[in-house]
Amino acid sequence: MQNKKYVLSLGYMAVMMVVIVSVALVSTYAWFTSNQNVSTTTVNATTGTDEIRLLLGATQNSLSEDPCVITQDNMNEGIVLYPVSSADLVTFTAMEGTQTNTRYRKITDQDQYYYHGVFYLKAEGNEEREVTLYLDQRDNRIVEAVGETEVLNASRFGLLINGQGSIITISDEVNADEDRIENTVVNGEVVTGEKVITLDENGNPEAVALTPLYLHDACIRNDGDTAIYPDYMYTITTNTVYTCDVYFYLEGTDQDCSDAVSFEQLDLSISLLGVVG
Repeated sequence: MQNKKYVLSLGYMAVMMVVIVSVALVSTYAWFTSNQNVSTTTVNATTGTDEIRLLLGATQNSLSEDPCVITQDNMNEGIVLYPVSSADLVTFTAMEGTQTNTRYRKITDQDQYYYHGVFYLKAEGNEEREVTLYLDQRDNRIVEAVGETEVLNASRFGLLINGQGSIITISDEVNADEDRIENTVVNGEVVTGEKVITLDENGNPEAVALTPLYLHDACIRNDGDTAIYPDYMYTITTNTVYTCDVYFYLEGTDQDCSDAVSFEQLDLSISLLGVVG
Protein backbone atom coordinates (compact mmCIF):
# COMPACT_ATOMS: atom_id res chain seq x y z
CA MET A 1 0.00 0.00 0.00
CA GLN A 2 2.84 2.37 0.84
CA ASN A 3 4.19 2.15 -2.72
CA LYS A 4 1.03 3.50 -4.31
CA LYS A 5 1.34 6.88 -5.93
CA TYR A 6 0.13 9.75 -3.78
CA VAL A 7 -1.90 11.99 -6.03
CA LEU A 8 -3.55 13.98 -3.30
CA SER A 9 -1.50 15.42 -0.51
CA LEU A 10 -3.03 15.71 2.90
CA GLY A 11 -6.59 16.94 2.47
CA TYR A 12 -6.94 18.88 5.68
CA MET A 13 -10.41 19.50 6.93
CA ALA A 14 -10.73 21.25 10.25
CA VAL A 15 -14.01 20.95 12.09
CA MET A 16 -13.99 23.06 15.25
CA MET A 17 -16.58 21.81 17.71
CA VAL A 18 -16.95 24.06 20.74
CA VAL A 19 -18.71 22.35 23.60
CA ILE A 20 -19.76 24.32 26.69
CA VAL A 21 -20.89 22.33 29.70
CA SER A 22 -23.97 23.45 31.61
CA VAL A 23 -24.31 22.24 35.19
CA ALA A 24 -28.09 22.37 35.14
CA LEU A 25 -29.47 19.00 36.25
CA VAL A 26 -31.83 17.17 33.92
CA SER A 27 -33.22 14.35 36.03
CA THR A 28 -35.05 12.54 33.24
CA TYR A 29 -31.77 11.64 31.56
CA ALA A 30 -30.30 9.14 33.96
CA TRP A 31 -26.90 8.59 32.45
CA PHE A 32 -25.82 11.89 30.95
CA THR A 33 -27.03 15.12 32.50
CA SER A 34 -24.73 17.87 31.25
CA ASN A 35 -25.85 20.03 28.35
CA GLN A 36 -23.31 20.22 25.52
CA ASN A 37 -23.54 23.01 22.94
CA VAL A 38 -21.89 22.17 19.63
CA SER A 39 -20.93 24.49 16.77
CA THR A 40 -18.58 24.20 13.80
CA THR A 41 -16.54 26.51 11.63
CA THR A 42 -14.69 25.59 8.44
CA VAL A 43 -13.29 22.83 6.27
CA ASN A 44 -9.96 23.20 4.44
CA ALA A 45 -8.28 21.11 1.73
CA THR A 46 -4.97 21.19 -0.10
CA THR A 47 -3.47 19.15 -2.91
CA GLY A 48 0.16 18.80 -3.97
CA THR A 49 -0.34 17.76 -7.58
CA ASP A 50 -1.62 19.38 -10.75
CA GLU A 51 -3.01 16.03 -11.93
CA ILE A 52 -5.88 15.91 -9.46
CA ARG A 53 -7.31 18.64 -7.27
CA LEU A 54 -9.31 18.00 -4.13
CA LEU A 55 -12.23 20.42 -4.02
CA LEU A 56 -14.56 21.14 -1.13
CA GLY A 57 -17.64 23.28 -0.76
CA ALA A 58 -20.55 24.13 1.49
CA THR A 59 -22.79 23.55 -1.54
CA GLN A 60 -22.41 21.53 -4.74
CA ASN A 61 -22.08 24.76 -6.72
CA SER A 62 -19.34 26.32 -4.60
CA LEU A 63 -16.54 23.76 -4.89
CA SER A 64 -13.00 25.12 -4.72
CA GLU A 65 -9.62 24.62 -3.09
CA ASP A 66 -10.44 27.45 -0.70
CA PRO A 67 -11.68 26.87 2.85
CA CYS A 68 -15.40 26.24 3.11
CA VAL A 69 -17.90 26.36 5.92
CA ILE A 70 -19.53 23.13 7.00
CA THR A 71 -23.29 23.52 6.87
CA GLN A 72 -24.98 22.41 10.07
CA ASP A 73 -27.84 20.35 8.73
CA ASN A 74 -30.03 19.51 11.68
CA MET A 75 -30.34 22.79 13.60
CA ASN A 76 -29.57 26.46 13.03
CA GLU A 77 -28.30 26.94 16.56
CA GLY A 78 -26.35 24.98 19.17
CA ILE A 79 -26.77 21.28 19.74
CA VAL A 80 -27.65 19.79 23.11
CA LEU A 81 -26.12 16.32 23.30
CA TYR A 82 -28.17 13.64 25.04
CA PRO A 83 -27.94 9.86 24.68
CA VAL A 84 -28.90 8.48 21.29
CA SER A 85 -28.18 5.21 19.52
CA SER A 86 -27.59 4.39 15.86
CA ALA A 87 -26.54 1.36 13.83
CA ASP A 88 -26.01 3.20 10.54
CA LEU A 89 -25.77 6.98 11.13
CA VAL A 90 -29.03 7.29 9.20
CA THR A 91 -31.64 6.39 11.80
CA PHE A 92 -31.13 7.66 15.35
CA THR A 93 -33.04 6.53 18.42
CA ALA A 94 -33.47 8.85 21.40
CA MET A 95 -32.97 7.17 24.77
CA GLU A 96 -34.96 8.94 27.45
CA GLY A 97 -36.41 8.30 30.88
CA THR A 98 -34.63 6.64 33.79
CA GLN A 99 -32.17 3.81 34.15
CA THR A 100 -34.98 1.36 35.02
CA ASN A 101 -37.67 2.83 32.77
CA THR A 102 -36.07 3.84 29.50
CA ARG A 103 -38.20 5.22 26.68
CA TYR A 104 -37.17 5.12 23.03
CA ARG A 105 -38.27 7.13 20.04
CA LYS A 106 -37.03 7.69 16.51
CA ILE A 107 -35.58 11.15 16.07
CA THR A 108 -34.95 13.26 13.00
CA ASP A 109 -32.61 16.07 11.99
CA GLN A 110 -34.92 18.49 13.76
CA ASP A 111 -33.78 17.12 17.11
CA GLN A 112 -30.86 18.66 18.97
CA TYR A 113 -29.57 15.39 20.43
CA TYR A 114 -26.67 14.98 18.00
CA TYR A 115 -24.60 17.04 15.57
CA HIS A 116 -24.96 16.62 11.81
CA GLY A 117 -23.00 18.73 9.34
CA VAL A 118 -22.70 18.51 5.55
CA PHE A 119 -20.10 19.49 2.96
CA TYR A 120 -19.33 18.42 -0.61
CA LEU A 121 -16.21 16.81 -2.04
CA LYS A 122 -14.82 16.32 -5.54
CA ALA A 123 -11.52 14.96 -6.85
CA GLU A 124 -11.08 16.82 -10.13
CA GLY A 125 -8.89 15.33 -12.88
CA ASN A 126 -8.53 15.07 -16.65
CA GLU A 127 -9.61 11.44 -16.77
CA GLU A 128 -11.68 9.03 -14.72
CA ARG A 129 -9.63 7.57 -11.89
CA GLU A 130 -10.46 5.80 -8.65
CA VAL A 131 -9.19 7.50 -5.52
CA THR A 132 -9.00 5.90 -2.08
CA LEU A 133 -9.43 8.31 0.83
CA TYR A 134 -8.02 7.52 4.26
CA LEU A 135 -8.48 9.30 7.55
CA ASP A 136 -4.98 10.52 8.43
CA GLN A 137 -3.77 11.39 11.91
CA ARG A 138 0.00 11.44 11.28
CA ASP A 139 0.33 15.23 11.28
CA ASN A 140 -2.44 16.20 13.66
CA ARG A 141 -4.66 14.84 16.38
CA ILE A 142 -8.11 13.99 15.09
CA VAL A 143 -9.79 14.69 18.43
CA GLU A 144 -8.33 16.89 21.15
CA ALA A 145 -9.99 18.37 24.19
CA VAL A 146 -9.05 21.95 25.03
CA GLY A 147 -7.78 22.73 28.48
CA GLU A 148 -7.63 20.12 31.20
CA THR A 149 -10.87 18.36 30.29
CA GLU A 150 -11.20 14.90 28.73
CA VAL A 151 -13.21 13.62 25.79
CA LEU A 152 -16.24 11.63 26.87
CA ASN A 153 -15.44 7.97 26.24
CA ALA A 154 -18.93 7.35 24.85
CA SER A 155 -18.44 9.90 22.07
CA ARG A 156 -18.98 8.68 18.52
CA PHE A 157 -17.86 10.19 15.23
CA GLY A 158 -19.02 9.37 11.75
CA LEU A 159 -18.14 10.53 8.24
CA LEU A 160 -20.34 9.22 5.44
CA ILE A 161 -19.31 9.91 1.84
CA ASN A 162 -22.36 9.23 -0.33
CA GLY A 163 -23.52 6.86 2.40
CA GLN A 164 -20.19 5.01 2.66
CA GLY A 165 -18.57 5.03 6.07
CA SER A 166 -18.62 3.68 9.60
CA ILE A 167 -19.38 4.59 13.18
CA ILE A 168 -16.12 5.33 14.96
CA THR A 169 -15.64 5.20 18.72
CA ILE A 170 -13.40 8.13 19.57
CA SER A 171 -11.72 6.61 22.61
CA ASP A 172 -10.69 3.02 23.31
CA GLU A 173 -10.36 3.89 27.00
CA VAL A 174 -13.05 3.30 29.61
CA ASN A 175 -14.11 5.05 32.78
CA ALA A 176 -13.26 3.66 36.20
CA ASP A 177 -15.56 0.80 37.23
CA GLU A 178 -17.41 2.96 39.74
CA ASP A 179 -18.15 5.52 37.03
CA ARG A 180 -19.51 3.06 34.46
CA ILE A 181 -23.28 2.59 34.21
CA GLU A 182 -25.34 -0.22 32.69
CA ASN A 183 -27.86 2.20 31.26
CA THR A 184 -29.85 0.46 28.53
CA VAL A 185 -32.96 -1.58 29.28
CA VAL A 186 -35.01 -3.40 26.60
CA ASN A 187 -38.05 -5.47 27.58
CA GLY A 188 -37.02 -5.30 31.22
CA GLU A 189 -33.50 -6.62 30.64
CA VAL A 190 -30.24 -4.71 30.71
CA VAL A 191 -28.44 -4.68 27.35
CA THR A 192 -24.79 -5.65 27.72
CA GLY A 193 -21.87 -5.92 25.32
CA GLU A 194 -21.20 -3.98 22.13
CA LYS A 195 -24.78 -3.37 21.04
CA VAL A 196 -26.85 -0.43 19.83
CA ILE A 197 -30.59 0.17 19.72
CA THR A 198 -32.85 0.25 16.68
CA LEU A 199 -36.63 0.44 16.46
CA ASP A 200 -38.72 -2.09 14.56
CA GLU A 201 -41.66 -1.13 12.33
CA ASN A 202 -43.91 -0.93 15.39
CA GLY A 203 -41.51 1.35 17.24
CA ASN A 204 -40.32 -1.34 19.64
CA PRO A 205 -36.63 -1.25 20.61
CA GLU A 206 -34.25 -4.00 19.50
CA ALA A 207 -30.63 -4.50 20.52
CA VAL A 208 -28.28 -5.04 17.56
CA ALA A 209 -24.66 -6.16 17.85
CA LEU A 210 -22.16 -3.69 16.40
CA THR A 211 -18.43 -4.36 16.17
CA PRO A 212 -16.62 -1.31 17.57
CA LEU A 213 -14.23 0.58 15.30
CA TYR A 214 -11.85 2.76 17.28
CA LEU A 215 -10.51 6.02 15.91
CA HIS A 216 -6.89 4.94 16.28
CA ASP A 217 -7.52 1.85 14.16
CA ALA A 218 -9.45 3.80 11.53
CA CYS A 219 -6.65 6.29 10.75
CA ILE A 220 -3.31 6.15 8.98
CA ARG A 221 -0.68 6.30 11.70
CA ASN A 222 3.11 6.13 11.94
CA ASP A 223 5.09 3.18 13.25
CA GLY A 224 8.55 4.73 13.29
CA ASP A 225 9.22 5.79 9.70
CA THR A 226 6.53 3.48 8.30
CA ALA A 227 2.96 4.53 7.59
CA ILE A 228 0.39 1.97 8.73
CA TYR A 229 -2.76 1.94 6.63
CA PRO A 230 -6.07 0.78 8.13
CA ASP A 231 -8.66 -1.40 6.42
CA TYR A 232 -11.17 1.41 6.89
CA MET A 233 -11.29 3.66 3.81
CA TYR A 234 -13.48 5.57 1.38
CA THR A 235 -13.42 5.07 -2.39
CA ILE A 236 -14.42 7.87 -4.77
CA THR A 237 -14.16 8.46 -8.52
CA THR A 238 -12.72 11.61 -10.05
CA ASN A 239 -15.05 14.29 -11.42
CA THR A 240 -17.98 13.17 -9.27
CA VAL A 241 -19.43 15.34 -6.51
CA TYR A 242 -19.91 13.50 -3.22
CA THR A 243 -22.07 14.46 -0.28
CA CYS A 244 -20.13 14.21 2.99
CA ASP A 245 -22.09 13.88 6.23
CA VAL A 246 -20.30 14.50 9.54
CA TYR A 247 -21.85 13.22 12.77
CA PHE A 248 -20.94 13.60 16.42
CA TYR A 249 -23.03 12.11 19.20
CA LEU A 250 -23.06 10.23 22.51
CA GLU A 251 -23.86 6.52 22.26
CA GLY A 252 -26.42 5.86 24.97
CA THR A 253 -25.79 2.11 25.14
CA ASP A 254 -22.14 2.70 26.08
CA GLN A 255 -21.39 2.14 29.78
CA ASP A 256 -19.21 5.26 29.62
CA CYS A 257 -22.17 7.49 28.73
CA SER A 258 -22.22 9.27 32.08
CA ASP A 259 -21.06 12.51 33.66
CA ALA A 260 -17.87 10.84 34.88
CA VAL A 261 -15.80 12.09 31.94
CA SER A 262 -16.81 15.20 30.02
CA PHE A 263 -15.33 18.13 28.13
CA GLU A 264 -15.85 21.85 27.82
CA GLN A 265 -14.36 22.35 24.37
CA LEU A 266 -13.43 19.87 21.68
CA ASP A 267 -11.34 20.39 18.54
CA LEU A 268 -12.08 17.81 15.86
CA SER A 269 -9.67 18.04 12.90
CA ILE A 270 -10.31 15.66 10.02
CA SER A 271 -7.46 14.97 7.62
CA LEU A 272 -7.86 12.95 4.44
CA LEU A 273 -5.13 11.38 2.32
CA GLY A 274 -6.10 10.39 -1.22
CA VAL A 275 -4.28 7.58 -3.06
CA VAL A 276 -4.86 6.39 -6.63
CA GLY A 277 -4.93 2.59 -6.79
